[in-house]
Amino acid sequence: MVKPSLTLWLWSGLALLLSQLALVAAAAGHLAVFYNHGISFGLLSAAGALPLVLDLAGVGVLLLAVWSLPSGRIWPEALALGGALGNLLDRLLLGGVPDPFRLPPYPFSFNLADVMIRIGLLAWLICLLAARYRRRHSPQRP
Repeated sequence: MVKPSLTLWLWSGLALLLSQLALVAAAAGHLAVFYNHGISFGLLSAAGALPLVLDLAGVGVLLLAVWSLPSGRIWPEALALGGALGNLLDRLLLGGVPDPFRLPPYPFSFNLADVMIRIGLLAWLICLLAARYRRRHSPQRP
């Protein structure tokens, strides 16, 4: 059995690697890359260092969430963490987050790290709701 900490870094590393490889592939394919200097959807683009502070806070919250979980299911949080680390790394090294993909009718540009964050957070929410449902509907023991 793989320890949760190793599982966390495997999933996070996979998400980070895939997000960076997607950027290399986008550059090699000569896709137009928009650099997002704000947070999601370009919000706070003119807010200076605030997006970086929010990225750091988001990574911190995800790390706290992962370390407070009981052992077992950890991949949703790790996937979101890997995506968040990918975006943070891009922001630190490139000054903004490259968003090379756009799928009509979705009006916003995005990158693979954004996809990892959304899948991880959605799966995390589903797991939390499922656990709550099981607790409410499990037979009570005397």
